[in-house]
Amino acid sequence: MLYFTKRVCYTILNVYVWQVIKSFKFDDDGVSHAAVDLIATLMQPMHDNYNLRQEQLNKSSLLSTKAFLEKLVDLLKCHVMRGTGALVINALLDFFSYALC
Repeated sequence: MLYFTKRVCYTILNVYVWQVIKSFKFDDDGVSHAAVDLIATLMQPMHDNYNLRQEQLNKSSLLSTKAFLEKLVDLLKCHVMRGTGALVINALLDFFSYALC
């Protein structure tokens, strides 16, 4: 089942990206945290049996969408300025760390 789930995530990565962007409109820290954590997991495998080529494709696909990256930076800036969303900020910093590595 896990293998199937992983393959489904890989094949519809762009759908997830746009769903993540839409989820930020809810202005709910829990939803934002879960969405950012999902995309961070797609970039950095959290398991032993990962496919390096697929992870690199995920990373390049996620980082090639300018509107998506701008939305993440705006979300980070918003929470930092308000002093809220510690888990969201943590997930965003993880995402940006994985993007650099």
